[in-house]
Amino acid sequence: MLPLAELQLEFARFVLAPPGQPAAPMLPAAVNKGGAATAERLAVYKNNVYSRLIDALAATFPAVERLVGKEFFRYAASEYIGIHAPRSPTLIGYGDRFAAFLGRFAPAVSVPYLPDVAELEFNYLEAYHAAEAAAMTMDAFDAALADPDRAPALALHPSARLMQSRFPVSRIWELNVQPEPPQGKTHIPGETEHLLVIRPRATVEVRRVSRGAYASLVTLTDGGTLTEALSAGVRADPDSNLLQHLAALAAGESFYLQESTP
Repeated sequence: MLPLAELQLEFARFVLAPPGQPAAPMLPAAVNKGGAATAERLAVYKNNVYSRLIDALAATFPAVERLVGKEFFRYAASEYIGIHAPRSPTLIGYGDRFAAFLGRFAPAVSVPYLPDVAELEFNYLEAYHAAEAAAMTMDAFDAALADPDRAPALALHPSARLMQSRFPVSRIWELNVQPEPPQGKTHIPGETEHLLVIRPRATVEVRRVSRGAYASLVTLTDGGTLTEALSAGVRADPDSNLLQHLAALAAGESFYLQESTP
Protein backbone atom coordinates (compact mmCIF):
# COMPACT_ATOMS: atom_id res chain seq x y z
CA MET A 1 0.00 0.00 0.00
CA LEU A 2 1.39 3.40 -0.97
CA PRO A 3 1.90 5.98 1.81
CA LEU A 4 -0.87 8.59 1.78
CA ALA A 5 1.39 11.44 0.64
CA GLU A 6 2.69 9.40 -2.31
CA LEU A 7 -0.83 8.29 -3.22
CA GLN A 8 -2.01 11.92 -3.21
CA LEU A 9 0.92 12.94 -5.41
CA GLU A 10 0.16 10.19 -7.95
CA PHE A 11 -3.49 11.21 -7.98
CA ALA A 12 -2.60 14.87 -8.58
CA ARG A 13 -0.26 13.88 -11.41
CA PHE A 14 -3.02 11.85 -13.02
CA VAL A 15 -5.81 14.45 -12.87
CA LEU A 16 -3.52 17.16 -14.26
CA ALA A 17 -1.83 15.02 -16.92
CA PRO A 18 -2.75 15.58 -20.59
CA PRO A 19 -6.05 13.99 -21.70
CA GLY A 20 -5.74 10.34 -22.65
CA GLN A 21 -2.74 9.67 -20.45
CA PRO A 22 -3.52 6.65 -18.24
CA ALA A 23 -2.98 6.53 -14.51
CA ALA A 24 0.16 4.91 -13.13
CA PRO A 25 -0.58 1.21 -12.36
CA MET A 26 -0.24 1.68 -8.61
CA LEU A 27 -3.02 4.28 -8.49
CA PRO A 28 -6.01 2.14 -9.56
CA ALA A 29 -4.62 -0.73 -7.53
CA ALA A 30 -4.53 1.43 -4.41
CA VAL A 31 -7.87 3.09 -5.03
CA ASN A 32 -10.04 0.10 -5.80
CA LYS A 33 -7.84 -3.00 -5.71
CA GLY A 34 -7.88 -3.04 -9.49
CA GLY A 35 -11.66 -3.30 -9.86
CA ALA A 36 -13.17 -3.08 -13.34
CA ALA A 37 -14.75 0.36 -12.82
CA THR A 38 -11.64 2.02 -11.39
CA ALA A 39 -10.52 3.71 -14.64
CA GLU A 40 -13.99 5.16 -15.17
CA ARG A 41 -14.13 6.44 -11.60
CA LEU A 42 -10.75 8.09 -11.88
CA ALA A 43 -11.78 9.65 -15.20
CA VAL A 44 -14.69 11.39 -13.46
CA TYR A 45 -12.27 13.19 -11.14
CA LYS A 46 -9.96 14.11 -14.03
CA ASN A 47 -12.84 15.45 -16.12
CA ASN A 48 -14.10 17.53 -13.19
CA VAL A 49 -10.66 19.06 -12.60
CA TYR A 50 -10.19 19.89 -16.28
CA SER A 51 -13.68 21.33 -16.53
CA ARG A 52 -13.08 23.62 -13.55
CA LEU A 53 -9.74 24.82 -14.91
CA ILE A 54 -11.18 25.40 -18.39
CA ASP A 55 -13.99 27.46 -16.82
CA ALA A 56 -11.38 29.49 -14.91
CA LEU A 57 -9.49 30.22 -18.14
CA ALA A 58 -12.71 31.15 -19.93
CA ALA A 59 -13.51 33.64 -17.15
CA THR A 60 -10.09 35.26 -17.56
CA PHE A 61 -10.05 35.23 -21.38
CA PRO A 62 -13.65 35.94 -22.52
CA ALA A 63 -12.60 37.81 -25.67
CA VAL A 64 -10.29 34.98 -26.72
CA GLU A 65 -13.14 32.51 -26.22
CA ARG A 66 -15.53 34.62 -28.30
CA LEU A 67 -12.97 35.04 -31.09
CA VAL A 68 -12.36 31.31 -31.54
CA GLY A 69 -15.65 29.85 -30.26
CA LYS A 70 -16.36 27.76 -27.18
CA GLU A 71 -15.44 24.41 -28.71
CA PHE A 72 -12.03 25.53 -29.97
CA PHE A 73 -11.35 27.41 -26.75
CA ARG A 74 -12.03 24.31 -24.64
CA TYR A 75 -9.71 22.30 -26.87
CA ALA A 76 -6.93 24.89 -26.59
CA ALA A 77 -7.45 25.30 -22.85
CA SER A 78 -7.33 21.54 -22.34
CA GLU A 79 -4.01 21.38 -24.18
CA TYR A 80 -2.70 24.26 -22.09
CA ILE A 81 -3.69 22.61 -18.80
CA GLY A 82 -1.85 19.44 -19.78
CA ILE A 83 1.35 21.48 -20.15
CA HIS A 84 0.87 24.18 -17.52
CA ALA A 85 -0.82 22.89 -14.38
CA PRO A 86 -1.75 25.41 -11.66
CA ARG A 87 1.16 26.37 -9.44
CA SER A 88 -0.88 27.92 -6.65
CA PRO A 89 -3.74 26.74 -4.38
CA THR A 90 -5.83 29.63 -5.73
CA LEU A 91 -6.88 30.02 -9.36
CA ILE A 92 -6.45 33.80 -9.30
CA GLY A 93 -3.61 34.35 -11.73
CA TYR A 94 -3.93 31.00 -13.47
CA GLY A 95 -3.31 31.46 -17.17
CA ASP A 96 -0.22 33.65 -16.91
CA ARG A 97 1.41 31.65 -19.73
CA PHE A 98 -1.70 31.27 -21.90
CA ALA A 99 -0.78 34.10 -24.28
CA ALA A 100 2.66 32.60 -24.93
CA PHE A 101 1.06 29.18 -25.36
CA LEU A 102 -1.35 30.52 -27.99
CA GLY A 103 1.60 32.05 -29.83
CA ARG A 104 3.04 28.55 -30.27
CA PHE A 105 -0.28 26.71 -30.72
CA ALA A 106 -0.35 25.61 -34.36
CA PRO A 107 -4.15 25.30 -34.65
CA ALA A 108 -4.46 29.02 -33.76
CA VAL A 109 -2.01 30.26 -36.38
CA SER A 110 -4.83 31.66 -38.54
CA VAL A 111 -5.65 34.19 -35.78
CA PRO A 112 -2.28 35.94 -35.38
CA TYR A 113 -3.58 38.60 -32.98
CA LEU A 114 -4.98 36.01 -30.54
CA PRO A 115 -1.90 35.88 -28.25
CA ASP A 116 -1.97 39.67 -27.91
CA VAL A 117 -5.66 39.64 -26.99
CA ALA A 118 -4.85 37.02 -24.34
CA GLU A 119 -1.97 39.15 -23.04
CA LEU A 120 -4.29 42.15 -22.76
CA GLU A 121 -6.90 40.13 -20.89
CA PHE A 122 -4.37 38.77 -18.41
CA ASN A 123 -2.98 42.28 -17.86
CA TYR A 124 -6.55 43.35 -17.13
CA LEU A 125 -6.88 40.61 -14.51
CA GLU A 126 -3.58 41.54 -12.86
CA ALA A 127 -4.49 45.22 -12.80
CA TYR A 128 -7.82 44.39 -11.19
CA HIS A 129 -6.16 42.50 -8.32
CA ALA A 130 -3.16 44.83 -7.87
CA ALA A 131 -2.41 46.83 -4.75
CA GLU A 132 -3.79 50.30 -4.05
CA ALA A 133 -1.63 53.43 -3.98
CA ALA A 134 -2.26 57.14 -3.61
CA ALA A 135 -1.88 58.85 -6.96
CA MET A 136 0.57 61.69 -7.51
CA THR A 137 -1.12 65.11 -7.56
CA MET A 138 -0.85 67.33 -10.61
CA ASP A 139 1.00 69.92 -8.52
CA ALA A 140 3.61 67.32 -7.59
CA PHE A 141 3.88 66.17 -11.19
CA ASP A 142 4.32 69.72 -12.47
CA ALA A 143 7.01 70.31 -9.87
CA ALA A 144 8.81 67.14 -10.98
CA LEU A 145 8.74 68.25 -14.63
CA ALA A 146 10.07 71.67 -13.68
CA ASP A 147 13.24 70.10 -12.26
CA PRO A 148 13.43 66.47 -13.46
CA ASP A 149 17.06 66.02 -12.40
CA ARG A 150 16.11 66.62 -8.76
CA ALA A 151 12.65 65.08 -8.87
CA PRO A 152 11.85 62.31 -6.36
CA ALA A 153 11.52 58.74 -7.60
CA LEU A 154 8.52 58.55 -9.91
CA ALA A 155 6.75 55.32 -10.77
CA LEU A 156 3.62 54.00 -12.39
CA HIS A 157 0.69 53.01 -10.21
CA PRO A 158 1.11 49.42 -8.89
CA SER A 159 -1.79 48.25 -11.04
CA ALA A 160 -0.16 49.49 -14.26
CA ARG A 161 0.70 46.98 -16.97
CA LEU A 162 2.34 47.93 -20.27
CA MET A 163 2.11 46.11 -23.57
CA GLN A 164 2.44 46.78 -27.26
CA SER A 165 0.98 44.97 -30.24
CA ARG A 166 1.39 45.15 -34.01
CA PHE A 167 -2.40 44.81 -34.19
CA PRO A 168 -5.24 47.13 -33.03
CA VAL A 169 -5.62 44.72 -30.12
CA SER A 170 -7.51 47.02 -27.76
CA ARG A 171 -10.20 47.61 -30.37
CA ILE A 172 -10.47 43.89 -31.06
CA TRP A 173 -10.80 43.29 -27.33
CA GLU A 174 -13.39 46.05 -26.89
CA LEU A 175 -15.62 44.57 -29.59
CA ASN A 176 -15.42 41.09 -28.10
CA VAL A 177 -16.22 41.91 -24.48
CA GLN A 178 -19.46 43.65 -25.35
CA PRO A 179 -22.65 41.81 -24.32
CA GLU A 180 -23.49 41.09 -27.95
CA PRO A 181 -20.81 39.86 -30.38
CA PRO A 182 -20.20 41.88 -33.55
CA GLN A 183 -22.30 40.76 -36.49
CA GLY A 184 -20.73 39.95 -39.82
CA LYS A 185 -17.35 41.25 -40.94
CA THR A 186 -16.04 44.18 -38.92
CA HIS A 187 -13.33 46.54 -40.13
CA ILE A 188 -11.04 47.55 -37.27
CA PRO A 189 -8.83 50.53 -38.17
CA GLY A 190 -5.40 51.01 -36.72
CA GLU A 191 -2.09 49.22 -36.58
CA THR A 192 0.54 49.07 -33.85
CA GLU A 193 -0.78 49.96 -30.41
CA HIS A 194 1.00 50.95 -27.21
CA LEU A 195 -1.20 50.25 -24.21
CA LEU A 196 -1.35 51.08 -20.52
CA VAL A 197 -3.70 48.85 -18.53
CA ILE A 198 -4.33 50.45 -15.15
CA ARG A 199 -6.78 50.62 -12.25
CA PRO A 200 -6.22 53.97 -10.54
CA ARG A 201 -9.57 53.70 -8.78
CA ALA A 202 -12.32 51.08 -8.85
CA THR A 203 -12.36 50.34 -12.58
CA VAL A 204 -9.66 48.92 -14.82
CA GLU A 205 -8.93 51.12 -17.83
CA VAL A 206 -7.21 50.20 -21.10
CA ARG A 207 -5.50 53.34 -22.40
CA ARG A 208 -3.89 53.82 -25.79
CA VAL A 209 -0.75 55.91 -25.41
CA SER A 210 1.69 57.47 -27.85
CA ARG A 211 4.93 55.76 -28.83
CA GLY A 212 6.94 58.40 -26.99
CA ALA A 213 4.86 58.21 -23.81
CA TYR A 214 5.14 54.43 -23.91
CA ALA A 215 8.94 54.62 -24.09
CA SER A 216 8.93 56.98 -21.10
CA LEU A 217 6.68 54.66 -19.11
CA VAL A 218 8.85 51.64 -19.89
CA THR A 219 11.91 53.54 -18.69
CA LEU A 220 10.20 54.45 -15.41
CA THR A 221 9.04 50.86 -14.95
CA ASP A 222 12.62 49.68 -15.44
CA GLY A 223 13.76 51.98 -12.63
CA GLY A 224 14.91 54.90 -14.72
CA THR A 225 14.82 58.50 -13.54
CA LEU A 226 12.38 61.06 -14.84
CA THR A 227 15.19 62.66 -16.87
CA GLU A 228 15.98 59.30 -18.47
CA ALA A 229 12.29 58.67 -19.13
CA LEU A 230 11.87 62.03 -20.87
CA SER A 231 14.93 61.39 -23.03
CA ALA A 232 13.65 57.93 -24.01
CA GLY A 233 10.28 59.38 -24.98
CA VAL A 234 11.79 62.08 -27.19
CA ARG A 235 14.06 59.55 -28.92
CA ALA A 236 11.13 57.21 -29.60
CA ASP A 237 8.84 59.91 -31.01
CA PRO A 238 10.59 63.27 -31.54
CA ASP A 239 7.62 64.85 -33.30
CA SER A 240 5.03 64.29 -30.58
CA ASN A 241 4.17 66.56 -27.66
CA LEU A 242 5.55 64.26 -24.99
CA LEU A 243 4.94 66.56 -22.04
CA GLN A 244 1.29 66.96 -23.00
CA HIS A 245 0.85 63.19 -23.24
CA LEU A 246 2.52 62.59 -19.87
CA ALA A 247 0.46 65.34 -18.26
CA ALA A 248 -2.71 63.65 -19.50
CA LEU A 249 -1.53 60.40 -17.93
CA ALA A 250 -0.78 62.19 -14.67
CA ALA A 251 -4.26 63.73 -14.70
CA GLY A 252 -5.57 60.17 -15.07
CA GLU A 253 -3.80 59.19 -11.82
CA SER A 254 -1.21 57.02 -13.54
CA PHE A 255 1.76 57.99 -11.33
CA TYR A 256 2.71 57.88 -7.69
CA LEU A 257 5.78 58.76 -5.65
CA GLN A 258 7.60 55.64 -4.56
CA GLU A 259 8.31 56.93 -1.08
CA SER A 260 4.56 57.32 -0.50
CA THR A 261 4.01 53.58 -0.89
CA PRO A 262 2.64 52.05 2.36
